[in-house]
Amino acid sequence: MERFRGIADLPAIESVPLRQRVPHRSVYDMLRSSAQSHADVPAVMWLPNGRAADTTTTMTFAELFAGVTRTANLLHSLGARDGAAVSILMANRPETYYAIWGASAASVGNPINPLLTPAQIADILAAANSRILVTGGPGMSYDVYEKAK
Repeated sequence: MERFRGIADLPAIESVPLRQRVPHRSVYDMLRSSAQSHADVPAVMWLPNGRAADTTTTMTFAELFAGVTRTANLLHSLGARDGAAVSILMANRPETYYAIWGASAASVGNPINPLLTPAQIADILAAANSRILVTGGPGMSYDVYEKAK
């Protein structure tokens, strides 16, 4: 794939059908393909405190796809299907990728900003008609567990 150099490149880019340019029908399909072709390549690198001196948690494409698949299967076993919203109330951490993309594979993922108030979160859960809420446990960032209760 060539680099985008500017507005003059748009006609050539737009002349290629989307299906030809992006062969994956979902994020899950893209993750599967990436896990097959780049299994040991880092997909996610996480610094827990956002500092370069932190010990980095690295997840390969194979590990990411396996975690997303496990999460999708768990959510499906809990009733996530047929477009039912699975809400995710989590801080940005490696497990959040499993939750968001696992929910999308099983049904519909509905990420919720963990900085919102409990009342705002409740309104979003109701509006989305969420059947399942995925959140962190006690002591997690942004008090997501307390907000979820």
